[in-house]
Parts: sequence; structure tokens; C-alpha cells
Amino acid sequence: MTRQNQKQRESDTLRLFRELVSPDLDGVTLEPSEEPDFVSTEPSLGVEIARYYQDAELRGSPAKRSSVERARTLERARQVYDDEFGPSVAVSVHWTARRPQDTDDVARDLAGFVLRHAGTASSHRELPACLATYIRCVGVTPLEGRGSTWHTPMAKWQGDEAVALQAVLDSKEPKMSAYRDQAQELWLVVEAAGEILHSQIIGFDAVTGQRYQSSADRVYVVDRFIRRCARLRIG
Repeated sequence: MTRQNQKQRESDTLRLFRELVSPDLDGVTLEPSEEPDFVSTEPSLGVEIARYYQDAELRGSPAKRSSVERARTLERARQVYDDEFGPSVAVSVHWTARRPQDTDDVARDLAGFVLRHAGTASSHRELPACLATYIRCVGVTPLEGRGSTWHTPMAKWQGDEAVALQAVLDSKEPKMSAYRDQAQELWLVVEAAGEILHSQIIGFDAVTGQRYQSSADRVYVVDRFIRRCARLRIG
């Protein structure tokens, strides 16, 4: 990636970040800089953009790749369900050995299926043909309050992703003192692009819900694929 392309990508990430965290940055003018990537003089704020990635060891085997694709399909289904204002539910999905050919279509079909069965606790093994090829069983349990949880067995992946995310934060630590010379407050924004396997965070809620270490005043993760942003707990 050329330097010009990199700066354009950083600007695109900042634009999406501002959309997702508004009104925290309302009225703040951030100008491109070098260290950190964007700086505001009033208030004195620096924003550094980092890219999330996993190293080769964490990217793993074809079996792990299948797990990633299934988890990404589940996350997309949850997003579609939330966009339809579905009631709060806990969803558990058990997959077959076959990988979806079109993950977006499967995600939409799954979201529609859950929406139709959100009113009562149930476990479904007789699924529509559009889902039965890829999914063995779907469990749906109504929840009180706001928010839904969508689950597929993936605890190992969540651990790997948390390790990779902390490594990204650690990679920025040697420059933090220099950033402090430019701004009183520092925010670190980690972009998860989702375009290729090692730039995806498939367990977004579980991974961003953990506690991390950083000397930045705030740390956020922005997932460009699902257009979500979460502020990490630091310390």
C-alpha cells in the first residue's frame, strides 16, 4: 500500500468512526498529521489509526477458515435481525460440515427464520431447505430487556482474536510518548477491515468486551464490514 493510499484509508476509517461515535466528536476538527495520524488543537486531541490483523499462526488451517466464515455469517445474521428490530433473543446455531457458498444469503435467511420464531423458546431441527444444507439445528430463546446474543462454538477463536488485538495495541506503545508531544489526549482507533481472513474479528462482542492494556486515553475498535464500533476497557 502506497503512502497516499494509506492516508486515504485512514481518512475513510476516521470518517466511519465519527459516524459511529457521534456526538463524542461533534464540533471537533481533526487535521491529518503524521504522529499521530490526526490532530485537533481545540480540544487538544490526537487520533491514531491502527489496523487489526492476525499473524500466520493464528490464521490457521482450512478447518479454522471454515469456523471464521461461519462465525462471520452468524454475525451478519445478527446485524440483519437487529436492523429488523427483532425482539431480544438468545440464538444458538449448530453447523453442518458444508460451508455456505453465499454467506450473505444464508445470513439473511437465518435472520428471517429467527424473526419468525422469536416469540417462544424452541429448538429447530426441521429447517427450510435454504438453511438445512449448512445448519443442523437452531435454538431460539426469548430474553427480557434489550439486546440479543447469537452464539456458535468459537471460544478458541475469541481467545486468539483477543491476543491479536492486544498485540496491535502493544505495537503502538513505543510511539505513545511522541504522540503526547502533539496532543494532551490520545485516542487509538483499531480498524478491523474484514476484507481478508486475518483482518476479521469474528467474535466482535466477546472480544471487545474484554479488558486490554494501553497507555492511550481511549481505545476503540471499528469493524468496517459490519459497521460497528466498540470502546475497549483499558487497565
